[in-house]
Amino acid sequence: MTCKRAASTRPQGECDRMWSIFRSKAGNESQKAVQGRILEKLPIAPENWSDLKKSVSGLDEAAQAAQRRPENLTLKNTDIKIMNKSANHDNSLRILGESGLRPLTYQEALVLLSDDPKLKGELRTKWFWLEGRGIKLHGSCTIQPNGSLKEGDSSDLEKNIYVCSGEGPLTLEVYSDHHAAAIGRRFEINPSKSIACVAELVVGVRVL
Repeated sequence: MTCKRAASTRPQGECDRMWSIFRSKAGNESQKAVQGRILEKLPIAPENWSDLKKSVSGLDEAAQAAQRRPENLTLKNTDIKIMNKSANHDNSLRILGESGLRPLTYQEALVLLSDDPKLKGELRTKWFWLEGRGIKLHGSCTIQPNGSLKEGDSSDLEKNIYVCSGEGPLTLEVYSDHHAAAIGRRFEINPSKSIACVAELVVGVRVL
């Protein structure tokens, strides 16, 4: 989105500072109220305010969904929604938000997928965007019952996953039967894909 700047002598650095204040306060008070106060001070023409509000709201969708999610939520396999829509990272979040869904955490995805041949079959050879960014583990790991990861392989390839360390948005790939058998693991978590990369599927769960 390109915004026209209204005539102003306000330094750009001050604008950036205002947006930082907005992002830090958005979780504690009405987003609409904060937007209104900040937008009044920004050197942006009024006709662009509507588009700017939509842009900021979209960036915060995943964070808001995480805040609304109950703690210790137990998902069922039928809770997963798989949409045959290709999307990069931002579009994936937008599609999920518009559908009343949120992305899965890697723990949720691994618990549901590791013991479900049918679900794995629907996602086999595909990858999709997860919730969250960054992971410190690197190398072969074993999926624990709660979805956490333990370094080192197990004897069960359906419980084995390769993790690439990095700071970008997380993705999960489900290997084909042939590839999984050849390398001894079914899954891969990768945070190094560009947000412009397009996944073949959009996967999420209903926001409760």
